[in-house]
Amino acid sequence: MSKGVKILILVLTLLPIFLYFGAYFGIIAAAISGALSEVTRNAHSMPSPDDFPAGPMIAMFACITLAILTWLGMLIFYICNLIVTKKVPKDLRPVWGVLLVCGHMVAWVIYWVMYIWREPIAKPELTTSMIPPPYSPESPING
Repeated sequence: MSKGVKILILVLTLLPIFLYFGAYFGIIAAAISGALSEVTRNAHSMPSPDDFPAGPMIAMFACITLAILTWLGMLIFYICNLIVTKKVPKDLRPVWGVLLVCGHMVAWVIYWVMYIWREPIAKPELTTSMIPPPYSPESPING
C-alpha cells in the first residue's frame, strides 16, 4: 500500500471529527443569525418563516449525514482490514475487533498507526552460519 493511500485512509478516519465540529459551528451560526434577526426585526411583529436561518441548518444536517456515512464506511473498512491483514497477531484479532467497534475513532487512529502506517519489519532468516559454535573450554577464545 502506498503512502498516499495510507494518508487518504487517515484523512477519511479523521473526517467525521471535523464534520461534527462543522455541525456544531452550524448550530452556533444558526443561533447567532437567529438572534441577529430577532434584534433587527420589529419587536411587535410576529416572526415569519423567512426569518428562520435555513442555510446554517442545512449545512449542519449535511455535515452530520456525511459524518455518519463516513464513520460507517470507515468502521466497515477497519473491520475488513482486520480480517484480511496478516500484520495483526491472531491472538489480538478479537481484542482489536472489540476495540475498533467500541473504541471508535480513537482506536481507529491507534490501529492505523500500528498496522497500516508502519511497514512490517522484515525478520532475518536464521541460517546455520548465524548460529555460534558450541562452547568448548579448549577454545582459543577462552584462553
